[in-house]
Amino acid sequence: DKMFGLLQKSRSLYRLSAPVVHRSQWLSSSAANDVSAKFARAQEELKKLKSEPSNDVKLRLYGLFKQSTSGECKTSKPSAIKFVEAAKWQAWSQLGSMSSADAMTQYAETVHLLLKEAGVDSASGGSAATDADASAADNEILVENRSGVCVITLNRPKKYNAITDAMYEDVITALNKASADESIKLALITANGDYYSSGNDLSTDDILIGKAFKIFKGDMNAGATQAAKTLQRFVAAFIDFQKPLIGAVNGPAIGIAVTTLGLMDVVVASDTATFQTPFSSLGQSPEACATLTFPFIMGYSSASEMLYLNHKMSADEALNCGLISRIIPSAQFKTHVDDWIFGANGLVKTCYPKSMQFSKALVKNEAFRQRLHEVNKEECETIKDRWLSDECAQALQKFFTRKT
Repeated sequence: DKMFGLLQKSRSLYRLSAPVVHRSQWLSSSAANDVSAKFARAQEELKKLKSEPSNDVKLRLYGLFKQSTSGECKTSKPSAIKFVEAAKWQAWSQLGSMSSADAMTQYAETVHLLLKEAGVDSASGGSAATDADASAADNEILVENRSGVCVITLNRPKKYNAITDAMYEDVITALNKASADESIKLALITANGDYYSSGNDLSTDDILIGKAFKIFKGDMNAGATQAAKTLQRFVAAFIDFQKPLIGAVNGPAIGIAVTTLGLMDVVVASDTATFQTPFSSLGQSPEACATLTFPFIMGYSSASEMLYLNHKMSADEALNCGLISRIIPSAQFKTHVDDWIFGANGLVKTCYPKSMQFSKALVKNEAFRQRLHEVNKEECETIKDRWLSDECAQALQKFFTRKT
């Protein structure tokens, strides 16, 4: 079983041709052929979408597809630990005795609405987006050396900059290269769109742990172990970054997008930013050394409220507790950050790189970094066990079915 492979089978809805079941006993032959043809066309039309539908829509399409091709669901409900399979089972089972023809019709209508909302011409396959736009959208992490500053930008605004496995690897690579590059003075992490990041992307099979399960063919323990190793490397890239690391939080931040802020040297935020780490509501546990950095930054009580009581912190609260150093009005956010770093009196022109680097080495000395690595290892071992727990399975099943 591939816990996070929500689309492993349902991807055939728009990537592979699927068999069409004719139910001539319910409709006349010509009518049945017409419905079947629309159903087949809808599967092809769905390939034209530039981005995947939401979780609830994907589950609905899966259920309608199974009802169309296999009829009423007569299989047993999967166990709770197989939360993706259970969500798919629920999407199919709830259709009851709906006829194959009705399921095909609803499938085609759902696809038509998706294409309409996306601005896709279902007849020609045209779209309002240009090829250049589509190519830019494929770059989920943008990395630029701008005047000696490594600017790392999360670039999935339509998905609230949710983080995939590939993005984890891209950030690791960018930070490690920038740390070793003598031309880089400091690094900046920010995002495009209204969100800084909604945390891990649970809606695709490219989620960190989901991809690991896929690689290990459903071996849950091996998959969780591999995912924990990737997470540990990701956090280590922040710990070992030798130069000043600045976070520019342009909007709401969730999960690991929040916990990694504790490893940065300076964090500024928009007045629209909020900060939440809903670990206990997902049956998981903290990461990115937050169990050490958050109590150190904001005190034990506030850290506890954040890390295991799911408190959503406002920008004002984050400023007052020391998680961020300043709040910037959202309308001036990008301009302010740009001027602060690159302006005539900005950091690039007024701060000597070696001076900044040696100062950081004193503040975050070798003993402190070693302790961070120890905490990182402990946290990753714990979260690996949490990923395999019944609580996590139940919480993620709720996530997948909350809108269906």
